[in-house]
Amino acid sequence: QDHEKPLEWFLKAAHQQNALCQNFVGLMYENGYGVEQNSEKEFEWFLKAAALNLPTAQMKIGFMYGNGCGVEQNYEKAFEWCMKAAEHGLPAVQTKIGLMYEYGCVVEQNHEKAFEWYMKAAEQGFYKAQMKIGKAYFLGRGVELNYLEAIKWYKKAAKRGNYEAQGHLGTMYADGDGIQKD
Repeated sequence: QDHEKPLEWFLKAAHQQNALCQNFVGLMYENGYGVEQNSEKEFEWFLKAAALNLPTAQMKIGFMYGNGCGVEQNYEKAFEWCMKAAEHGLPAVQTKIGLMYEYGCVVEQNHEKAFEWYMKAAEQGFYKAQMKIGKAYFLGRGVELNYLEAIKWYKKAAKRGNYEAQGHLGTMYADGDGIQKD
């Protein structure tokens, strides 16, 4: 497949401050489409798109700072960029913010804030966050312990194929936690 022609057009638009095309150029450098794979150039183009307020690029920049990919690792900047993307409603990054609060990574550990961020993503149908909500209710972490709510959220995640939620449901049925023991 020819990737040079799309790159040529994406670059024309990207140089005119088109955030979506800047993002596409970043993706092309990330995947080596029409160019040599280059994480520094990838970061450069995603940063341009992120600065123009493109949420997916902001998320990408946050993840790149967190992983030290194409840029020196910096957890504070990772959190800052992830928060920008999360505020735009991206469920994957809202879940990442929840994880940061749950485990005290870069921010002070806060189970209530973790629960809030997980819930934002879970309500959008993001199964990883739904599993985390189920677990929070099961453990009473960041929210009052409630086995019925745990079951509800575990089932939502389990129906979407989340093996961890499926395992927790199995354990709850086996132990009779909030449901009739099998």
